[in-house]
This record gives sequence, structure tokens and C-alpha cells, in this order.
Amino acid sequence: MRSSGISLGYNGTSLIAGFLPFIATAVYGAVGWIGPALIFMSLGVVSTVCGLMTRETAPARLHRAGEAMRTSYADEPVTSHAI
Repeated sequence: MRSSGISLGYNGTSLIAGFLPFIATAVYGAVGWIGPALIFMSLGVVSTVCGLMTRETAPARLHRAGEAMRTSYADEPVTSHAI
């Protein structure tokens, strides 16, 4: 599930970012060098805000997964001979 979300985000961003050079060129032709600079600065601000809003869930999820793993093996009988 986590890989699918990363893949969707990566490919969606690539789809949108593919048109960015055309947009930057058009804005540069209209207002000069400040236009593309403002575009890229705003994208940096949006990326920073999104990064700061992202919650860290890795330690909690790994801890819960380890507990589930221990409890599932605890129900199995222990055999005395190795395979």
C-alpha cells in the first residue's frame, strides 16, 4: 500500500512537472526573469509545507507489526526436532 502511494505521487508529479518548462518559458516571455523565479519559489514553499505536515508513522507501525508477529508465532506448537 505504501509503495502504491509513493508511485502515484511520483508519477503524478512527473506528469505535471513535464509541462513546467513550457509554462516557465511563457511566463518568462510575459514578465521577464522574475516570473519563473516566483514559480519555482512558490513550488519550494509548497514542498516545504507538505513535508512539514507529513506525520512520521514508521516507529509506531514497526512496533505494532512486531507485536503482531510475536503473537501469531506464540499460538503455534513448539517441535523438538529441526527440519
